[in-house]
Amino acid sequence: MTQDYRAHLEIQIAAIERFIELMQRERALLVSEGLAIGALMDVTELKQSMAARLEALEAERRALTLGIASHAGINPGEDAAIAAHAGADVLWTRLRGCAISAREHNDHNGEAINTRLSHTDRALAELRRANPAALYAADGQRRSASKGRIHSGA
Repeated sequence: MTQDYRAHLEIQIAAIERFIELMQRERALLVSEGLAIGALMDVTELKQSMAARLEALEAERRALTLGIASHAGINPGEDAAIAAHAGADVLWTRLRGCAISAREHNDHNGEAINTRLSHTDRALAELRRANPAALYAADGQRRSASKGRIHSGA
C-alpha cells in the first residue's frame, strides 16, 4: 500500500507540473502584445481537462491516505505523518511545493486576465464616449447615436 502511495505521489506531482506548464503558456499569451485568441482557447481547454485530472488524482490520493492512516493508526488528516510513515516525506514536500506554485501561477494569471479586461472596458468606454454612432451592437448592426436604437437596413 505504501509503495502504491509513493507511486501515486509521483504521478500527481508530474500532473501538477504539467498544469503549471500550461499556466505558464497561458501567462505568456495573456501578457503578449497581440492576444492570440485561438491559442489561448486551446490552452484553456487543456487546463480544464488537466484540472479535472488533478481532481481525480487528489481523490485517489485521499483514498490511499485513508488506507495507510487506518493501518498505521494515524489521524487521516495528518498528511505529512502519513507520508513519513509511507517513506514518502520528500515526495509529499515536493507535492505541496508544486501545489503552492500552481496556486500562485493561477492567481497571477487571474490578475493578468483582470488587467486585460480592465483595459478593454476602458477602451470601449472611451470609444462610446467619443463617437457612439460609430460603434456596432452585439448583432453587428449600427446603434443610433441619438436614441441608442439599432438601425435596420431592411
